[in-house]
Amino acid sequence: MRMQRSRWRILAAVGGLLVTSALARYVLFSPRVNAKIRTVHPIIPGGLDQAFAAAQGTPALRGQVLGVTVNHHLLAASLVAQMINLAATQHPSTILLLSPNHFLVGNGWMITSNQDWDTDRGTLKADHGFVKWLVKNDNVRLDESPFANEHGIYNLLPFLAKKMPNVKIVPIIFKDGMPDQFVDAFVTKASAHLPKDTLIIASLDFSHYHNKAIADQHDAETIGVIQHFNLAQIHGLDIDSPPALRALLELMRLRGAHSFQIVDHQNSADITGKLDTPETTSYINGVFLK
Repeated sequence: MRMQRSRWRILAAVGGLLVTSALARYVLFSPRVNAKIRTVHPIIPGGLDQAFAAAQGTPALRGQVLGVTVNHHLLAASLVAQMINLAATQHPSTILLLSPNHFLVGNGWMITSNQDWDTDRGTLKADHGFVKWLVKNDNVRLDESPFANEHGIYNLLPFLAKKMPNVKIVPIIFKDGMPDQFVDAFVTKASAHLPKDTLIIASLDFSHYHNKAIADQHDAETIGVIQHFNLAQIHGLDIDSPPALRALLELMRLRGAHSFQIVDHQNSADITGKLDTPETTSYINGVFLK
């Protein structure tokens, strides 16, 4: 009997250590929430400073930048840094940050957050006034819970905090399957109310789960759709959020963008050097110009 009790105590102790370890990992690596601020520390390979050190320079641009596409897959952190460097040259007061709702959670097709964001490079403020207006005047829902795990948003925030510490953030996540008319209604209302110096950033990865050759073919089709603002073809593309891309293209059209200039187009296989890997992710980073 004593031996049996001893075994149970040992098992309980081991179980307790495992639970404690799991909780410690969650607290260390997961976003945390209180009533007004969310703490985020995404794991950036090599660190944030190394990502910026490895970033390529900003190319010559043929006009004013109105919007940006940037990857959120941090394997390619230097590509994120390159695009945030470029975005910072526009000195926006507000960033409308569009992302997939990767886990299809939360209440509504389009969901926003009114919390501020604490990163290891400082705190980014939400544009509280615009968020409140958006929730009151459109079909965008306020629901903080999906943002705890939405890497399409929080993976970019340390980059923004480093380069644009005073910018205000309006994050919106889009569920797949969202009716086009809801996207279009949001765009019409939001475009008329956004501050004129708002920069639109679409946090998007593109082709998924294919080898590089197929991914490159799919990306060529996607680039053509983006460059021609071809809304009718969006739902057939290999992208992680058709509604977010539709919102981006519509916002760019209404704000006077005339062209899309590619800054960098890469594939995860290019970065790892494993060109024969069967499943990859691709990145089409570029700017919309007026």
